[in-house]
Amino acid sequence: MKDGTIRQELERRAEELRMEREERTEFFLQRARLFERLSWCVAAASVVLAACAVLFLKDPIPMHFNAQGEINGWGSRWLLLVMTAMAVLFALIPTLARKHPQTLNVPVRINSSNEAIVRAIALHMTSALLLAIEGLLLLMMAVQIVIAQGGTGISVNWVLWPMVGLIFLIMAVDTIRIIRER
Repeated sequence: MKDGTIRQELERRAEELRMEREERTEFFLQRARLFERLSWCVAAASVVLAACAVLFLKDPIPMHFNAQGEINGWGSRWLLLVMTAMAVLFALIPTLARKHPQTLNVPVRINSSNEAIVRAIALHMTSALLLAIEGLLLLMMAVQIVIAQGGTGISVNWVLWPMVGLIFLIMAVDTIRIIRER
């Protein structure tokens, strides 16, 4: 009699854990889809900003900054199109990864019990990282345009270092989440 009760309790707990894992999987997939949509919005904003810059700015514009945020490289306004192409490419990657999740590399062995949640977290991490990188590109492009228009007192450092910190935070948190799902 006691064995039957223990077995029922174990089965009930296993079902609760399975349901909890399914809920977490759906949560990460929903957030990954949101980040993917936001990535396309940022890419579109980059296209608009670069088009305006190419049409209205005169060469040269600031293209490189040293660690203190001082301009140490100038270039053609047409180079902003390279940053825009990168933003569009970064928006495309999560879309492709969602359609082909097996392409995402994860630091744990995938098995039948953890496959859905591990792939969902990996897609979440990919989408969040690329959105942060796209945001960084967009903000840096905006700073370059403001400086090219004669803006003073603005530095690329206020954009660069917090975004780099955010990128490392996303990588650390989602990598830990994946490792916990072993």
